[in-house]
Amino acid sequence: KAAELVRRFGDAMPPLRPLTFVLKYFMAARGLNEPYTGGVGSFLLQMMIVSFLQHREREEFHASGSDSILNLGALLLEFFELYGIDFNYVTTGISIRNDG
Repeated sequence: KAAELVRRFGDAMPPLRPLTFVLKYFMAARGLNEPYTGGVGSFLLQMMIVSFLQHREREEFHASGSDSILNLGALLLEFFELYGIDFNYVTTGISIRNDG
């Protein structure tokens, strides 16, 4: 069931797969990829990326009224900015239901 969900999101969101590869490597290189030691597992990471892409697409659509061109490098930096600086972990949660 989880694999099917990730596959459907991957089909709908082309940047999901390359961002997942890069971020999984980034996390593994720093020892942050093992949930049992407090790290972020693959499924959680993919759901964080999906939520980020949903939020970003909604903001872009309301700002410009159209879809934007996706630059993977810019998306990666925006992901780090969101979850590394802007996201308030105490008061905020993420949801991927109904387009986030």
